[in-house]
Amino acid sequence: MTFYSDLHCHPTGMNFPKFSVEDESRLASAKAHPWRIKKGNKNKLAKGKRATAYSQSDFARLIHGKVKLVIASLYPFEHAFLNHVRKTPDGDSQKYSSYLDLQRSAPGFTTALVLGITKDRVYYMRDDKFDYWNELNKEYEFMLRKSGIPAAAKIRHDQDEDGKIRKGEKKIRVKGTYWVVARNPDHVAYNNPYESNVGFKPAEYLDTVLHKENETAVVLTIEGMHSLSMANHIFPVGEDELMSRIKTIKKWDPPILFMTFGHHFDNNLCSHAHSIFRVPILEDWNPDQTVNMNYITDPIENPTQDRSKGFTRLGFKAVLELLHLKEVDGNITDQASEGHRILIDTKHMSASARMEMYRRIIEPYNQTKPEDKHIPVIASHSAYSGITTLKQMIARYNDELDKFPPERRSEFLTGYGFNPWNINLSDEDIHIICLTKGLIGISFDQRILGLPDSQSKDNNWNNIDLIINNILGMLKAAKGVDKHLFDSNEHSIWDCFSIGTDFNGVIDPVNKYPTAIDFEEFATDLREKLNSPMFEEYNITNDNVNQVVERISFMNIQRFVKKHLST
Repeated sequence: MTFYSDLHCHPTGMNFPKFSVEDESRLASAKAHPWRIKKGNKNKLAKGKRATAYSQSDFARLIHGKVKLVIASLYPFEHAFLNHVRKTPDGDSQKYSSYLDLQRSAPGFTTALVLGITKDRVYYMRDDKFDYWNELNKEYEFMLRKSGIPAAAKIRHDQDEDGKIRKGEKKIRVKGTYWVVARNPDHVAYNNPYESNVGFKPAEYLDTVLHKENETAVVLTIEGMHSLSMANHIFPVGEDELMSRIKTIKKWDPPILFMTFGHHFDNNLCSHAHSIFRVPILEDWNPDQTVNMNYITDPIENPTQDRSKGFTRLGFKAVLELLHLKEVDGNITDQASEGHRILIDTKHMSASARMEMYRRIIEPYNQTKPEDKHIPVIASHSAYSGITTLKQMIARYNDELDKFPPERRSEFLTGYGFNPWNINLSDEDIHIICLTKGLIGISFDQRILGLPDSQSKDNNWNNIDLIINNILGMLKAAKGVDKHLFDSNEHSIWDCFSIGTDFNGVIDPVNKYPTAIDFEEFATDLREKLNSPMFEEYNITNDNVNQVVERISFMNIQRFVKKHLST
């Protein structure tokens, strides 16, 4: 039996925001916990539409989908999505105050329909009291509330796979238990007043969970350093406060495995990759990513506007602190520090930031260490760009158009290419991930995978072929470091590939695989495609194809977590 793991998903992405509002009694209620699953829009779910109105990766779907290891991302929602929605006195014609104004306005319409956020949540986030660090701590605690507690929930899914959820397909009731993994599970400083039996599991549970029916292991990560470095979209915190927060999360138990360092907007630390497609009818409401997008635009930090500058001074220091490193006379070396190392996920970091991190930190540090002590590079929910080098990505920043004409055409999908925005991986990124024994979580977002909106209804390609196209592109890239051939005894890119859906990150999924329940169908389709002549040059055969699918589906993430969670 094949089991599954997801390197990047948000199990609380659809229910925590419902409870984290101005009325603090909502979150304090015994009814507020991760098993309270939002009722979904059955039509959008059945058709695999953008997941604003249904849940993709709640614990009921994860457990029903045989997901045995969940890498769960905590994410404080960013203010910049809501810049035109304000909590102000009635009568201010420049801002939206009443819910009627909110519904009639372009930003209100988008907030409700595109992002799927309630009015209570919008008003709370637009209040001056809303704070990213506070939100992070609240979601962390929310995730722990039902750890080790058997629970159940009813969910819908397209049981006969005909593209519709019919009356005859009733909700199914899923029972199960999720266990958050801790370094010292018997000494976790956590108390839930409503549940006296909350429990945690050690890293060894990652082996035994395979034999536990209706159970899954959870390892925590954070998406976006803005959760530590910014009070909100406008105001950064001071250097001492930032360093104090980093030291705090390094001592958290249950621990944080990795930090997705950048996200959609400025965090005062690193440049973020262009990631948001403009919606023409919304005109000036479209979120503004331009501050420190692609490279550091701050004239104080980068007076010459050098496009290769990816970090601020403070950002570089923050990376070193997370990794338990320090710079001495230009050399990167280990630093004794309390807590554990938090790895860096490069997704959402710009090509400039990635290049600077590789050149100044990863490569010089790893050159001084034996292979088993190398710091790995992670791209948790990504795809292939079709571009060879990071310098080429930097040179074409101005060419990142919404319709993203591909830099390189696919040899597999006639008429298609890859998404060439620098949010995706270049050959150079793939080389360093392979050489550091990192991970590539393959995103299930059709736009990231290279399917423009204008072609999203083309079911000839909106299926496993989109994913296979990106796998083939990355395999060709791996030839550059001789890591393209599968060998059960030698490390290759086949040991880096994994599932990294970004479910409940408001993505538009590959139509055929809208939720975690669909992983089994994904694995079946993947097995069929890999067991074909086009993969023979990569040493994939009928004898080893099942082993390859199991590695991509589960084993690669399991092995990686077991090694690095205790670092």
